Amino acid sequence: MSFSTDCKKEITGQPPKKPCCRRALLCGVLAARGEVNSGAVTVSADGEACAALLEPVREVYGKIAVISAPKKGGRGKTLCFSSPAAEKYIRGIDNGEPLIEERCPLCRENFLRGVFLVSGRVSDPERQYSLEFSLYDRADVMMHCFEDAGLKPKLARRRGETVLYFRKSESIEDFFVSAGMNGTAFVFMNRKIVKDMRNDARRIANCETNNIGKAVDVAVRQIAVIERLADAHLLASLPEELEATARLRLQYRDVSLSRLASLSTPPISKSGISHRLKKIMEAGEFMLAGSGQNTESKTDK
Repeated sequence: MSFSTDCKKEITGQPPKKPCCRRALLCGVLAARGEVNSGAVTVSADGEACAALLEPVREVYGKIAVISAPKKGGRGKTLCFSSPAAEKYIRGIDNGEPLIEERCPLCRENFLRGVFLVSGRVSDPERQYSLEFSLYDRADVMMHCFEDAGLKPKLARRRGETVLYFRKSESIEDFFVSAGMNGTAFVFMNRKIVKDMRNDARRIANCETNNIGKAVDVAVRQIAVIERLADAHLLASLPEELEATARLRLQYRDVSLSRLASLSTPPISKSGISHRLKKIMEAGEFMLAGSGQNTESKTDK
């Protein structure tokens, strides 16, 4: 089951209680996907949405609607009923008449719910942020309605249809809140948080892996220089504390700098041991070059 289908359950599972809100929801449905064909009103949507609209159509228009499958096949369904009032409303859309009559504060919410029920699709936020409305040739009209609600979708035309869409997570959340779909907004935000946490954990893990790799490379180069100093009997030429650190590094090749610092006599800080090793590298390369030896580490050959 898709994320969109789960979101629409909040609409179908909580039908409007007031008659004006039920009418507003159907106005959203008709404004988004309603057409007049051969004296009948048709609405194309998925099967669940069509089934959920049977009772509202009977209550608002006093008509019995039927659901049929499209002749060309596919997953969509068509809701069909005969209603002069619904036909008048659809024809009025093209004449610039108001899309919604707000008789109570919840009418606009239910209008937006109707639009989303039959024309909206939202992606799972754990994958991507995308909310789209497939509106046939009514995207321009619906754009003004969305803007009146404080929403700012973008418009695109693709494959012969017009689409209003949101790509920012905050804008998608704003739509669901404006439509009174607070449960959906909460689920969306929660999944977005999960996605962000996973991405943060992945970035941290990658960073730690990179840091470990760099530390290993540095340690390998340090040991290679110290080994060449030992082979050339030059370790004793280092200052006493550097010689001690060099021999400690050879003895404990795989330990971290923090552990190596604690093994020093007396123990020193991590930054202190790092400073000593840098000094050993500088002095070692100089001494090896002075003795006529190639300073290239064995690991680089």
